Amino acid sequence: REVGRSFDCSACGSLISLKGAPKKVGLTFACSYCKQLESLEGCAEEVGESFYCDGCVKIKTLKDGPKKVGWNYSCSNTSIKTLEGVPEHIEGGFFICGSKKLISLKGGPKTVNGIFLIAECPNLTSLDYAPKTVKGEFNCSNSAKKPKKKFTIADVKKVCQVGGEIIV
Repeated sequence: REVGRSFDCSACGSLISLKGAPKKVGLTFACSYCKQLESLEGCAEEVGESFYCDGCVKIKTLKDGPKKVGWNYSCSNTSIKTLEGVPEHIEGGFFICGSKKLISLKGGPKTVNGIFLIAECPNLTSLDYAPKTVKGEFNCSNSAKKPKKKFTIADVKKVCQVGGEIIV
């Protein structure tokens, strides 16, 4: 039920479910690069520091992910379309890079005290639902040859108060 330090089941090629995983993890919960994992159902509800589900290419939603994360939240290279299920407040950084199916920031964090990175998501066409406040860097760069939308610094400033650098 509870792990005091970290729980890591990353790169388990045949893992198809997180059912039975601890409900509370003191430090890091990592389930990255589990190519067969389709859902975060069974994931820890509370993570003391960082949560990682990068490279889980079959995950289509973050709805069953942790409700509270103490520091960083990273969900790059997944098949999610929205950020629904992400905690409202991220104390550290929020990272999503290379998620080609992401089309909306709906359901994402409202405040991020560190970096907010949503880079290389070529189907994202709006910054609506972006956090209202990002104390660190806001990066929405996209080097794809034909992104559906190339964001500008003005686009970011319309939706978010950024304390650090804006990278587009």
